[in-house]
Amino acid sequence: MFFAITAVAYFLQMVPVVSEILFFLAVMAWPILLLNLGFLAMIFESAFGESPRILLIFPALWFGGNAAAATLSQIRLSDLRSEVERMNEGKTLGFDPASQTVVFDGEEAMSGVASRLVGSYDAPVAFARQTGGSKLLAFTMGGRDICQKAWDRRSGLWKKDISPSGYQENNKLVHGLCVIRYPAAPPPSRIAVKSRAYQKSEGFLLPFELKEFTLTDASGKSVSVYAGTAQTLSWYPLPILGCSYIEKPHLKCYEYVFRLSADPVGGRASRESDLPVDVIARALGLEKAPASTRAAKINADRTDLP
Repeated sequence: MFFAITAVAYFLQMVPVVSEILFFLAVMAWPILLLNLGFLAMIFESAFGESPRILLIFPALWFGGNAAAATLSQIRLSDLRSEVERMNEGKTLGFDPASQTVVFDGEEAMSGVASRLVGSYDAPVAFARQTGGSKLLAFTMGGRDICQKAWDRRSGLWKKDISPSGYQENNKLVHGLCVIRYPAAPPPSRIAVKSRAYQKSEGFLLPFELKEFTLTDASGKSVSVYAGTAQTLSWYPLPILGCSYIEKPHLKCYEYVFRLSADPVGGRASRESDLPVDVIARALGLEKAPASTRAAKINADRTDLP
């Protein structure tokens, strides 16, 4: 029954109008439940003598094959992490936060990396190019008084393109601290950081994507470090089967294995968004120093807005 429902739902998605309704019902994900229930039912039926024991070969291939593939996927992830770690090993560039700054100056906007750098490491200021523009913006941490002034619309700071944003640690807002963004020219003594896509694989066992971050100092010396994400197979089969007319008038069908999450590669960060700043900070020789542990220093160092 479970297999029949899966087949009917799949072919119904090829019917115009019906396909659109089923798309919003997420029918393409139903096989995750239906196929696994079908193979589990085969196991129980064989165990209680309701069907021939020879049929156990099918759930064995289904669940056993997936477990074997997931094991190989984890091994491949471990190998990839070791490979990228070797690529990053020993890559350092002299950096003095007191006299130098970091400028994320590539075509790709990296304002999020700049704000994370000043928030998670003891870097007073970092610069990043404005999304979709040529203007460079400075990012720095602000204390309670500065943040209150920046948040106050009556101050008119927004007219100068000075704006605050909430600062988070462990996905929680930290009261009394914020990230201040404002237009400014970076000093001559700086480390320029540019990023580009480095390697991408669509392999079944482990699709992954790596980025290259090139750091260059004022003398022209540069180092490149790498980080990215990979998607391992789940220990539980997660098949996706679907069709849709999203690209009208053409029918597009897809069959793939759903991946639950992206695993970090090349850094010590557990979240994908923290990977770039982690490998860049390591190359700069910066130790992690969350802003909450530097609150007193932040309040003392910055007593007014630019």
